[in-house]
Amino acid sequence: TRQIGGPTVSDGQWHPISWVIKNSGNARVVRTYTDGVFNNQGDVTDRGNVNSPAPLTLGYLPGDATPSVKLNTTDIRIFNTALSDAEIQENACLTNVLLHPKAANLIGYWKGTEGFGASFKNYAPGQEGLDFDLKRTFTWEALTTLPCSITPPATSNQPQMLIKSTDLVPTLFYWLRIPIKDEWNLEGTKWLEKYELEFVKL
Repeated sequence: TRQIGGPTVSDGQWHPISWVIKNSGNARVVRTYTDGVFNNQGDVTDRGNVNSPAPLTLGYLPGDATPSVKLNTTDIRIFNTALSDAEIQENACLTNVLLHPKAANLIGYWKGTEGFGASFKNYAPGQEGLDFDLKRTFTWEALTTLPCSITPPATSNQPQMLIKSTDLVPTLFYWLRIPIKDEWNLEGTKWLEKYELEFVKL
């Protein structure tokens, strides 16, 4: 594994992370960006074929006993062409990806804001059905702080839903109608109760 990193982003804030794979002379390089700003680049010519049949993976490496990364993630975009520095910087917080200058090259667009199920739907034009399956332990989290590329919902005070594993047990108790006692000190939230009017029709 070869890492081509940038600044530390484990600060509790949202950061657009981008990388570009491109040919440069006789070499293949990866360029990385944080918040639209170029970080670093490295030669990956000897790192296999970018057209590998291996599945697209985010959060862990195949064969690892435990997840390699713990993170909240949303708004995943993949283009089949290399973006320029200017295109990355100017569109890091673009809320409507169809307005991107390279929108015609968009082959993967997973918003990750469904709030239910075990996959992210692919919203890239012509790529319907190529959903991003969620594996291992995960759950959905209600967040009030959103990435700059996500438009807040129209309904006042309604949070978007993103993944957090600690909500699993409280949500299970909620479904079973078992009151949670404060002395249990459970982590996570019963985020589903925020949507009772939508599915219970009280």
